[in-house]
Amino acid sequence: MTGQARGRAQTAWADVPAGLPDEASVRCAPRSRRSGCRVARLDFLTVLLPAKESCYHVRPVILVHGLMGTEDAHFGGCRRWWTHSVTEFRLPGHGTEGGVPSHPAAAAIDRLRETINEQPEPPVVVGLSYLGAAVAFRAAESAPARVAGVVMSGYSFLVAPDVLNRWLTGFTRMAARQQRARDHFAELHGQKWEKLLTATFDEISDGCLRLPGADELERFEVPVQLVNGALLQNERNAIGPAAASGADVAVVAGAGHVVPVDAPRVFAATVEEFADRIDARHTAFHERRRAADRAQSEVSAEEAGEPEESEEATHA
Repeated sequence: MTGQARGRAQTAWADVPAGLPDEASVRCAPRSRRSGCRVARLDFLTVLLPAKESCYHVRPVILVHGLMGTEDAHFGGCRRWWTHSVTEFRLPGHGTEGGVPSHPAAAAIDRLRETINEQPEPPVVVGLSYLGAAVAFRAAESAPARVAGVVMSGYSFLVAPDVLNRWLTGFTRMAARQQRARDHFAELHGQKWEKLLTATFDEISDGCLRLPGADELERFEVPVQLVNGALLQNERNAIGPAAASGADVAVVAGAGHVVPVDAPRVFAATVEEFADRIDARHTAFHERRRAADRAQSEVSAEEAGEPEESEEATHA
C-alpha cells in the first residue's frame, strides 16, 4: 500500500501515479504558501509531497508520534513548515481505525522497517517521546544502511526502567480518574484506548520494548540528534550526557515534552537542518568517525616509524 507513493518525494501531487488501493482514504489539500505541500493519506501513513521540483537535494523524513497520540495531534502544527518530503507514520493501535495488536510496539518496529525500506533513499527517522523515540531507534538499529539518521525528541537516555514504570503508572491513574483525559483519549482512539495503554505498558514492563540507553547510543551506527524542550528539568539534564555519548543536541526554548506541538516551526527547521548536515557529513557522528580515523593513522604511523602529522595538517 505504501509503495504507491514512494519515490515521489519531489513531484507534484498530480504526478503521483494512479491506482491507489480502493480502501485507502486519500485527501489532497494545499498546506502553505512557503512549501506548497499537499497531503496524501494512505491507511497508517500520511505522505506530504512538495508541490514543485526542488532546486536542491532534500532528504525524506519519517515522523513517528508518541504514546496515546496521533500524527495529527503531535505533528499537525509542523505541516506548514516542512520543505523536505515527509511521511507521518501512525503507531499500531492508535487512532480510531483498527484494533490493538497483542504487541503494539513490536508491530510498530516491524511496520516502520517496511516504511523505511519503501523510501527512495535512506530517510531521517524522527521519534517523539519514549515510545516513538524507542520505536524509531530500534527500527533503525536493525538496518543502519537504510537510515540516514535518527532524531529523538522528548527523551532521556538516562531514564531507568523502574522510573519509566512509575511514570506510566501515574499516567494510567490520571487517565482513569480524570474524565477530561478519558474523553480526550476516547476521541483520539475510540473505546480501545485503555487496552492500548495497558498493552504498551506491559511491553515496557516485561522488557519486550527496551528503551535505548547511553551505551547503545555510543555504539549506534548512524547519526543521532536529541531535540528536547527547555521547560522540563529532566529533559534539560539529558542533553549533556547525550552529547557526551556522541549525539547532536538541541534545546528548544519555550517548549516542554512535546516540542513539535509547542514550537512547530523551530522543530521542523531543526530536523531539516540536521538532515542537511548529515548530507554534508557535518555531525557529531561524522566527527567522531574522523577522529577515530586520525587516531588510527597516528598509531599506524608510529608503528611504521613515520613522523606524526600535526593536527592542523590533518584537518587541512
